[in-house]
Amino acid sequence: MISSLYRTLGRMVPESRRDKQEELLRFAGIRKPVDLWAGSAIFLALLFALLAGVTFVGLTNYAPDIVAELCCNKFFPYIVGVVVLSFVLFAINIHIRVLISIRAERAEEAFPDFLYNVATNLKGGMTPLQAFFASAKPQFPVIGEEARRAYQTSLASGSLSEAFDELAKSIASPYIQNFAVFFKRAIMSGGKTAELIENYADHLRDILSLKRDLKQKTNNYVAFIFLTSALIMPFLFALAYNYISSAMHLAASLGEIGQIEELPISFKPKISLKISDFYIMIYTYIFIAGIITSILMSLLRKGKTIYASKYVLFIWLTSILVFYLSQISLKAFLMLS
Repeated sequence: MISSLYRTLGRMVPESRRDKQEELLRFAGIRKPVDLWAGSAIFLALLFALLAGVTFVGLTNYAPDIVAELCCNKFFPYIVGVVVLSFVLFAINIHIRVLISIRAERAEEAFPDFLYNVATNLKGGMTPLQAFFASAKPQFPVIGEEARRAYQTSLASGSLSEAFDELAKSIASPYIQNFAVFFKRAIMSGGKTAELIENYADHLRDILSLKRDLKQKTNNYVAFIFLTSALIMPFLFALAYNYISSAMHLAASLGEIGQIEELPISFKPKISLKISDFYIMIYTYIFIAGIITSILMSLLRKGKTIYASKYVLFIWLTSILVFYLSQISLKAFLMLS
């Protein structure tokens, strides 16, 4: 019954998106029909939207003041539902793309060793497909499992080129996909199989080594960006918040003194900024800066913005915690009221 519901919801996905979604699921290692997976994702999003609506109704009954403050029009509950629905679907899509990137990275790390094994087996006298299957070892992350599937698919033709093609279709790695194209063309040109495979493995290992070196060199930049955005700026905001709060208390006190008629000087300072407005400004900055910082860290570490989702929540929580603790510590240390 649940599967039928999922399939019904999954049919809401446009036909033009099905092939692309199927490819993404295959790259992510999810072996489910598109209708079933898409339906489960839509059902989960609808469930969260319903929970948001129930929560809003609960607030209406038990905290009407909060609702009156939040709800500016009668369509607000529907807006909340749509926002939650969209956010959950977006989060699921991000999760799939992160899975794809993680699988591709793990496969790329193991691919040179896999190719060396294939070349060694070929030199040992195995047939091409036997050499391919014998190299699909469990210790090779992602590659081992996908190579066994590719072997089963290409058994009918007995072609090593087709086996590499099938392997490339299941992993979103440009290196593996380029090798499949290169290998097919090289074999058609009369190249020696074992030597071609070994040469590409050497080339790929050098490329991956350069990537690792570059990643280590960018760690200092990543640390500096994180330190500035998540630690230093929240501390400075806490310092500014305490001084502005103290200045506003002082202004209020001077205003009271200015109301005394016997004094020859009248103090009536006017400050339009409210402390609550400044608070909102700080948290808005933390929210925006967290997104920008996570994108920069993602680009420096992985070269892809998709990994920003891994960092953004941690940066937000760290920034808020630093701001809160700094605010309390500075208030006690500087003895500000």
